[in-house]
Amino acid sequence: MNYFDSTLICGFYGNHNLGDEAMLSGILKLLEKKEKPNIVVFSNDPVDTFRRHGVDSIHISSRKYFGSRLLENFRCRSFILGGGDLLRDSPQSSVALNWLKYLKTALVLKRYTAILGVSVGEIWREETKEAIPKVLNQVQLIAVRDENSRNRLEELGVKQKIHVVGDLALHAVSSRPVKTNLSKERPIQIGLSVRHLVGRGKSVNPEIYEHVLRELVKAADLLVDNFQATIHFLPLRTSRDSYHVIDDDYVASLQALRFSRYNSQAIVDRYFDSAQDFAEKAYELDLVIGMRLHSLILSCAVGTPIVGIAYDTKVSSFMEEVKQEDNCIPLDEVTAETVFDVSAKVIQTIQEGQAKLVESVRLYQNKISILESYLPNM
Repeated sequence: MNYFDSTLICGFYGNHNLGDEAMLSGILKLLEKKEKPNIVVFSNDPVDTFRRHGVDSIHISSRKYFGSRLLENFRCRSFILGGGDLLRDSPQSSVALNWLKYLKTALVLKRYTAILGVSVGEIWREETKEAIPKVLNQVQLIAVRDENSRNRLEELGVKQKIHVVGDLALHAVSSRPVKTNLSKERPIQIGLSVRHLVGRGKSVNPEIYEHVLRELVKAADLLVDNFQATIHFLPLRTSRDSYHVIDDDYVASLQALRFSRYNSQAIVDRYFDSAQDFAEKAYELDLVIGMRLHSLILSCAVGTPIVGIAYDTKVSSFMEEVKQEDNCIPLDEVTAETVFDVSAKVIQTIQEGQAKLVESVRLYQNKISILESYLPNM
């Protein structure tokens, strides 16, 4: 390996969140267009990153590997930060500042730097507002995944050109022929993705978590009553044989099932190893109701209709990008009746709505091609 011609990638990788792993897969596919690219990833679980993606990896935060991380910064030719909602504040700290420190190292070393596939969340800390334009105005390539994020960066004072591209996870799954009708040979199959609300923006009160679960499951029960639907719980952040302490979707799914009248009939998937695995499951479903952003992205990538539960602006922004605003429900408007009504309308108009969705996703995904002209610089 030529260590002085490598690309270093940094993001929320190795945290067993399928959405982030899907974005990393998308970045790697883009970089495959280069001749023999050498890739190194900063990851919270280097063993898992190598197993999933087959690329070299170094622990992102362990003090034991500080020297190795610094050495990779010296060795690399280019540095990529992304994708995901890395530019935001949380009630505990500035998430953005944590990620920008890695970018700043690359800038000091005068490497080619790129921010790919990020979104901008809630920002209220003065130090975050100051740091974002100061750092990003030195970056050669900025590509966000929705128009709202571009507008927010410009409001914060970023003067560099900001591209809007499709979410990188769309590049990670194979396309499938679009299903045009509900199957008459089996009950309607509906996916439900739930997540905890801990650590989100200050406008999200995690104490409403149980209320949201209860209402979503009541809506699922109504779909069983009215459409004889089978409900599938779809975890995106979980591990094959362990659990996250707080933010684990499999645990959230089991918590939600407590409120269902049909809990013995529901199907709870334990784990998906890759974006493609999830997409194959989504392809067999007729509708996905999702809190997790990438439950929506990976589902519509294979033509499955979606209903978004917007716990964060990144969800509503994506739904706008793919012309699904009418199928997006803000968190504070989540009731069983509202979720059922929106979902029932999607089911009843599935052929017309699906055609619109597929075309919108195609146009959104095509925006990723903007990045290809920049790859020779990386």
